[in-house]
Amino acid sequence: MLNPNPSQSIGLMRLFLLFACISAAIAQTAFQPTDGGIFLGSFRTRAHRVAGDVFLLTERIMEIRGYSYDGTAPVVYFWADTNPRPSRGGTILSDGSPTLGCATRDGDPDLPRAENLPAQRVEFPDGLSIRDFWGGSLSVWCERFSANFGDMIFPLEEEVDLTRWRPVSSQTLTSTAFTPTLK
Repeated sequence: MLNPNPSQSIGLMRLFLLFACISAAIAQTAFQPTDGGIFLGSFRTRAHRVAGDVFLLTERIMEIRGYSYDGTAPVVYFWADTNPRPSRGGTILSDGSPTLGCATRDGDPDLPRAENLPAQRVEFPDGLSIRDFWGGSLSVWCERFSANFGDMIFPLEEEVDLTRWRPVSSQTLTSTAFTPTLK
């Protein structure tokens, strides 16, 4: 019969509690993925470890699941372009994180570092939606050097089965509200 060593048991208990606290902190500081949405594509990594799968939640809001970016480049934004190859003619998208410095126009703070976030939301500016960008691209774009760090090509509208799609409700979007990731 084994006699447990009390000091080992206490040490394991402390280790377990530390792990539980760290897990809870990570869960509270990351966006939680929203069920639903239409899968649009995955980022092709070009530089700076950009990655993620892009889902359309509403005509104006997308969610990037498993999003990563190393955060080391200057003047970087989420960038939508009508061209399948990202170019200087693109549009800055809101990164959904006002407390982290929501990038919505030139001069706003750059995107922060992210490591495999459960979900990162991006939003088209007022007056624009996915309908303006079918067949175009979404990228993590460095404006200073006109460099594409990772992109995905939006499908053409006729390639997406919108007949069975129900946009995610505003109530669902609010209940899974943006919670900034602290890094």
